[in-house]
Amino acid sequence: LFGEQHDQPDQQRQVAEAVRALAARGTLGALVVEMAERGRGTTGLARTATPAQVREALAWSGWDWSAYEAVVMAAVQAGVPVLGGNLPRAQMRTAMQDD
Repeated sequence: LFGEQHDQPDQQRQVAEAVRALAARGTLGALVVEMAERGRGTTGLARTATPAQVREALAWSGWDWSAYEAVVMAAVQAGVPVLGGNLPRAQMRTAMQDD
């Protein structure tokens, strides 16, 4: 489980390195990101998929791709599926309104 500290400029590089290391050891079954909705993922994409293909598969929007590209692409290039872990927007609104 990787958290994110927005004021730590080297954090994404460190996470990308960790993703590569875990994948190389065979201990990373998937990378789940909050930046994509559940049901979206890179399963079925080749390791050679382009960043544009990955963004399309994840329906990436609203998040700065350049901040997360190294982490996401490290997983894809290692053959590790990247899966969306966030609620769909409609469900998120409802959940956020529920005290």
